[in-house]
Amino acid sequence: MKLLQTIHAEARRVGPALAILLLNACAVAGPAPAADPPRGAPRDTAARAPAREAPVVRLGVVLPQGGSLQPYATAILEGVRVAAAEHERTGAHRVELEVRPASTAAEVSGAVRELASAGVVAIIGPLIDENVIAAARARPDPGLVLISPTGTQDPAQPNAYALNVSDTLGAGALAAYAVRAGGRAGILAARAPDAAAQARAFRNAYQRSTGGAAPVEVTYGSGTTTYAEQVRELREAGVRTLLIAGSESDVRQVLPQLRYYGLDAEVLGSGSWATADGLRRVGLADLEGAVVAVPFLEETAGGGWQRFRDAYEQTYRRSMENAIPALGHDAALLVLGALPSGTVDAGAVRRAVTRPRRVAAATGELVVSATDLARAPLLVRVQDGRLVPLP
Repeated sequence: MKLLQTIHAEARRVGPALAILLLNACAVAGPAPAADPPRGAPRDTAARAPAREAPVVRLGVVLPQGGSLQPYATAILEGVRVAAAEHERTGAHRVELEVRPASTAAEVSGAVRELASAGVVAIIGPLIDENVIAAARARPDPGLVLISPTGTQDPAQPNAYALNVSDTLGAGALAAYAVRAGGRAGILAARAPDAAAQARAFRNAYQRSTGGAAPVEVTYGSGTTTYAEQVRELREAGVRTLLIAGSESDVRQVLPQLRYYGLDAEVLGSGSWATADGLRRVGLADLEGAVVAVPFLEETAGGGWQRFRDAYEQTYRRSMENAIPALGHDAALLVLGALPSGTVDAGAVRRAVTRPRRVAAATGELVVSATDLARAPLLVRVQDGRLVPLP
């Protein structure tokens, strides 16, 4: 699950999947930071505690301060505050947010150690991948849960998660669709780690569903501009459904060449480019008829998305400009929604947060396993310039 081009362009610290982090939001024009939450918003000292006898939980938050990332930090913190207020209204706990500003890896490491000493049950943040890794490594106790709302890479550390990692559940769902569609399936994949992961997930799911039959796989190298040889191989193999696993720029080049070189196949798509915004950038006309696995679609999300948007706008008395606050909300929800009743410690939180479950969050249905986070994919067809969810 990935999202942010402005940050990536600034220091290449977010990775190529900025589009998923924005989750179909328009370009960020983040709200100016405020010294205090708007009227009616939960304060970081839990001023709106629903019951005096409710136990207190301290939730750490590590966000950058100042610079071009400030609008993102402000938006994330707004979402966290909404989640805290929602949880307090249940009466289960009072929530105190321990917010620490930190921009560099060294500052982040110090903030994490300070928060651990303060007794927080989990940490939300940081935002960029290099700081997420630094934060995960700086925890005195690796059992302390850390969730980055916008991280695009798996921190590969115990109990540390990135909410914006590009997962492969969509590729598996597309494989099941290809089996139902019938005919021979194929894969056109870049020789790159993310594309290889998408191709592998599709292949494995396809083979499980067919009892061992494998899709036709063709790869291409970085910088390829003409795909005549690859398309010819797929055409001669009789491919009827084709997963394209590559970057957004690759997809733009491949699509018109499929028909030009004579391949009449239904296009399937997943990966970092497969978002509502990404599909529009590629070109809905070129994608007409394609079936794509997206992590989130605002107009069909209903439930969690609508509830969060209503709560946000009621709290801050303004319309939500983009989906970034929802990522902060969902990161906090993963912790607060799993808290056991009664006295809470980091060990109890770790056990609760990492148990396998599905969470109806603002940005889609989050699928939690003992080792990672993902979003349940939504399959959509590009039809007449619109994204139409499949039954």
